[in-house]
Amino acid sequence: MADEKYINTENTEDIGEVKISEEAITTIVINAAMEVEGVTAVSHNIVSDIKGIIARKGARSGVRVAMSGEEVDIDLTLTLAFDVSMPEVAAKVQQSVKNAVESMAGMTVRKVNIRIQAVEVKQQEQ
Repeated sequence: MADEKYINTENTEDIGEVKISEEAITTIVINAAMEVEGVTAVSHNIVSDIKGIIARKGARSGVRVAMSGEEVDIDLTLTLAFDVSMPEVAAKVQQSVKNAVESMAGMTVRKVNIRIQAVEVKQQEQ
């Protein structure tokens, strides 16, 4: 895709280049967020979805990744379980996402912005 953004990583052995796409970072972010107890979904944000469609990006994941050089800013929209502390879960997600992206992609995470869009209430069994 022509609209893809990639980050080049330096290879000290000079045998080639490595490019990491925004989609790869998005996958890391979603998996890291979903591993945190209390997160039930990475939600779609309709405003971001519309902006992504207009900009010809696949925004429908609930994740926005903005890469600048070796640094990345992440916006993440979540649905949480009803019975959790929202600030505590959000802080755990921020740390989990930061750790995962930095260790897997070798990038510096500047920000992980969390938007809690919904709370999921479990249906009681009859």
